[in-house]
Amino acid sequence: LAYAESHYVQARITIGAATFKQCTGNAIFATFTHDVSRELDPALHTHSVVINATQAQSGWRSITPELLFQHQKKLGLVYRLDLARELSELGYTLRQHERDPTAFEIAGVPEVAIRHFSKRSEQIESYFEQNNIAYDTTLAKKIALLTRKAKREVDRDELRAIWRDEASGFALEASVIYPRGRASEPQSAGDGQLPDGDGLPRPSHTPTTPSSQDDNSEAGGVPPVDQVPDEDASPRPDEAIRLVPPVAPTVVLTDKTRAIVSAAIAHLIERNFGFTEKQLIEQAASFGHGQIDVWQIEKDFAERVGNGGVLAAKKPDGDDSAHWTTPEAKQVESSILAQLAAGKGEWLGVISDVRIETHLEKYSLNVQQTNAVRQAALNKDRFFAIQGDPGVGKTTLLKAYKDMLLKNGFDVLAMAPSYQAMSELSSSLKLPGMVVDRYLADPNSHRLGSSYRKQIWLIDEAGMLGAEKVDAIMRMAEERDAKIVFVGDHQQLESVGAGRAFNQLLQGGVSHVVLNQRMRQKTEWLKETVDAVMHKHYDQALSIMRANRRVRA
Repeated sequence: LAYAESHYVQARITIGAATFKQCTGNAIFATFTHDVSRELDPALHTHSVVINATQAQSGWRSITPELLFQHQKKLGLVYRLDLARELSELGYTLRQHERDPTAFEIAGVPEVAIRHFSKRSEQIESYFEQNNIAYDTTLAKKIALLTRKAKREVDRDELRAIWRDEASGFALEASVIYPRGRASEPQSAGDGQLPDGDGLPRPSHTPTTPSSQDDNSEAGGVPPVDQVPDEDASPRPDEAIRLVPPVAPTVVLTDKTRAIVSAAIAHLIERNFGFTEKQLIEQAASFGHGQIDVWQIEKDFAERVGNGGVLAAKKPDGDDSAHWTTPEAKQVESSILAQLAAGKGEWLGVISDVRIETHLEKYSLNVQQTNAVRQAALNKDRFFAIQGDPGVGKTTLLKAYKDMLLKNGFDVLAMAPSYQAMSELSSSLKLPGMVVDRYLADPNSHRLGSSYRKQIWLIDEAGMLGAEKVDAIMRMAEERDAKIVFVGDHQQLESVGAGRAFNQLLQGGVSHVVLNQRMRQKTEWLKETVDAVMHKHYDQALSIMRANRRVRA
């Protein structure tokens, strides 16, 4: 709640003719911590009611709620991070949730026990299966509301006795029953058996007031934020109204918290040149359950921005969020862009248009494939790219391009990031080939192919190449006066190294052609379905399949 107050509680203020939003830093919350689902399973969660009033400098005002609604998921993450910290302090070992890396479970609780005490989740998943619908988190929320049962009054002592009896059938590890160690184990309890009472340790301090978003947990762990919490059957008997002012914690950074943030940044940079603060918080949360909170992540991030350890990055097209990168990643990005610029017009091995037309008469290529071969052959830059979705016939056009190059006195090499991709390309085109990493590291790689002919390197699956590898292979091409034709789909595969370099090449101005005319799919409705999926219009794709009787209810 302190985080919500300090970041997202605003009021609309009017002074003269000017109206603006102002962060007030205060709000009134009523919180209700519940521990039971409507299916009477253990489900720890907190409901928070926000009173529509906040005190601004000019007096009491209604809350402008946009930021609170916009950041509901983040507030849920703040809640879970604090819960994870308290569980760790109690001695529990936590593990990452399978479906949501920002969520966690208590290690030592077997999966069968979690599912047993998660009847509501199973009901929702069963609804999808029975209706032959692919699981969707947004739809799951609606289903949860439509199918939930009415609340029931329950006796907590009876309920805990039932839970204890049911849990005795599962092999719970000792670390779950006695998180502070077996030194406190009662003599009457055996392995995997819960002791009398609820068997849970108590925190030595009053827990931090929870966030303004409802959050819940399954037995053995906290589910992802996209799972809808069930309201409990009734409040706890000892629940009473208390006035508890939210207090922002004293933020202390340690070597451990700094290491978690560093690992999160390194992980994000491996996949993109830039990242948002939201992405950093989520990634650090997944790496440091119970060892770091959002205040520490934000303070660490602010310090890195202040000392130059993190720099502003270019925003991707269509994304207005502030993006950040590291000096090292920015240096590699700058090097790639500089090489692109230096390679413009530097390649003299151009085939005449007449020869191209004569050669292509022998091949059955569509308009896009023919244009791709022509553009690659006429292009005077050292670096060229062919971007094509799966099934557009990239291999077919590369065969025609390769034959033309060999016939006109060029030497052609096949390369790819992985051995499998390289082997497939080399076999399909009947060319000598080598994995990019090996070509860069092997001192004798210059002997591959002819030493007296101009070389053109065809690098397939370029979307898998990391930025440092792209930078290095571009440098080597300049040293050996070779031309590189990068071939790939910037959406199909993530790069295994740092940064999605193929996408960066496209955005950086590399000469390229785009292929999107599908050859693999033969029927129009199937082509339309694939197009919808490629553009992430999943509802449209399902509608097309239903209209063609390919989805059964």
